[in-house]
Amino acid sequence: MKIQIGEVYMGKIIQDDIEIRVPSLYPNKTRKYLLPCLKEYGDEFMFRINNVFKIAAGVADIVTDNCGFTHEKHIFMLLDSKVASSFFIGFLDWIKEQEMYEDDYVFGNIQKSTYHMVVIRFPEKFWGSLDDFKDGSYSRMYSAETIQKFFREYPDVIKVFIKEHNYKINFVTKTLNRKFGTNLTHQDAEDWDGEVELKPDDKEIFNHHLKKKDNGTNSK
Repeated sequence: MKIQIGEVYMGKIIQDDIEIRVPSLYPNKTRKYLLPCLKEYGDEFMFRINNVFKIAAGVADIVTDNCGFTHEKHIFMLLDSKVASSFFIGFLDWIKEQEMYEDDYVFGNIQKSTYHMVVIRFPEKFWGSLDDFKDGSYSRMYSAETIQKFFREYPDVIKVFIKEHNYKINFVTKTLNRKFGTNLTHQDAEDWDGEVELKPDDKEIFNHHLKKKDNGTNSK
């Protein structure tokens, strides 16, 4: 069965002057606009999560939805257990005892897959931000203080949050025109009052190619 969040994104590393392509954290909107907030869980959490090999992150998994479990205030983190396996085992043992832990399971073929999903509760103080993210209301997600605390290393992300002028012009005249085949002008961009990023799509949902069943679910 085909199980994916999209295609596994391949990054590049250089070892002994040889370029090697390896799985890298999938560059979706969850990664850009939500993951930095996990720093709220403190230094030990960040140390441990930084030492496991992450493949992708998202806000849902159709497989768990179809099993009757809907995690609406969570981050789904896909890890590769074969890379730095000792750190992975240590992380899994540790996270299961923490308040932010919700669930974990083998992702894919249970006998062959080295991918493992860990479901983490998004920090409660940012649940409203998570709702705004899903709605595509990026400029409403965080206060100026939160942006500076968690996103100061990501200037392009901040431009989306504050709807920075030049970023807005580029978004309207290039991104929107290319996406929708429109001919919006510089003046249209000046008058634009909407967000400067497209709404989240299926790239934020694991197994999005599967049909979601319409059955009773137990939200956690």
